[in-house]
Amino acid sequence: MDLKKLLFSKNYTEEEQEMFDFLRENILFRELTNKELSFIVPVIHERKFKMDEVVFFRQDPSQAVYILKEGKVKLYMSINDNEEDLIELTEGYIFGQNGLIEGGKRNYNALVTEDKTVLFVIPQVAILEVFKKHPQLESKIYKQLAKYYNDFIGTVFTKYRDNYGLFELNQIYDHAYIRKIKSLHHVE
Repeated sequence: MDLKKLLFSKNYTEEEQEMFDFLRENILFRELTNKELSFIVPVIHERKFKMDEVVFFRQDPSQAVYILKEGKVKLYMSINDNEEDLIELTEGYIFGQNGLIEGGKRNYNALVTEDKTVLFVIPQVAILEVFKKHPQLESKIYKQLAKYYNDFIGTVFTKYRDNYGLFELNQIYDHAYIRKIKSLHHVE
């Protein structure tokens, strides 16, 4: 190792290193250095929830990203008067990633299903400020977010092929969606 690099590198506490390691378990932060993570950690807030407390509802503005520190959170959709469970998350899971996208809305509901659940909350306004000061960090996180969504869409297509006939794929690509995509790429 380069001696100069070793002498001038920042030493992190054991607690900071544990937090960095915890964050790197998630795809968004996997590629970040300790220094880059040290810019994010100060904007993370810990919040405690009680059983059956709502984290957010579908169509709420996406104003934060959440990481489950301890406990459980159920992601589900309300369809008419029914609920369809998507997944029950446990320690370490990240959710609400669209909180990184300005103007986004939640696509599902999130409900705490275990008493004394603790979430790390990364407010959108705070992370966007970090991005303004550190554009390379922003680039790395958005690259990882793109990978996450690419993997997610790949899973949707795989499940569609495996369960052909349960829904029509063209419903995903409805005309309103295509018009929206075209408008984002339209240059006058």
